[in-house]
Amino acid sequence: MSRCRLSCGRSSRGCCGHDHGSKAVQKPSLVDIEVVRNIFSQAMKNMFSRALSCARGELSKEDLIDKDEYLSQWLTETFCGHNKYFEEGPECWNPTGLAEVLRQMPLVRIKQEVDDEAVVFTAISVFIDESHKIIATQLTQEDLSEDNKLNLEGIERFIEYWTLLFSGAPSSILGFE
Repeated sequence: MSRCRLSCGRSSRGCCGHDHGSKAVQKPSLVDIEVVRNIFSQAMKNMFSRALSCARGELSKEDLIDKDEYLSQWLTETFCGHNKYFEEGPECWNPTGLAEVLRQMPLVRIKQEVDDEAVVFTAISVFIDESHKIIATQLTQEDLSEDNKLNLEGIERFIEYWTLLFSGAPSSILGFE
């Protein structure tokens, strides 16, 4: 009879109390609400840091625009399921199911005939534009000479909205049913 490889001394027929299931490391899932929240929160933090550097003269406006374009591309590729470091959602979620949800979003007027990846890109562009409005408000309220951090408490609802939207929350929760 084979023994448990975890050195418990019992048989490996499942009665030893150890979890003998697969221990393979899994990639973060794009439908896991915490994963999506972390993506949007980190994007906001990075944009704030760059905007602060730009306001201090440490980063040019052109470089800021380039970095926003890169972020937009990265977010679009990620939520379209083309980022190898993230697990796609269930079959047809990235980008097809996500695009269907985004087409209902009131912030953006998206034509029904636009392909799914273009819909995701358009929504990401709105996220970045709206983020910059929030960041600009915080930068005018803060002293640029200090080591400022983005006040996430003030923008929790904004991040939560985008998190719920991109993780597939029902439209009734988002308030546009």
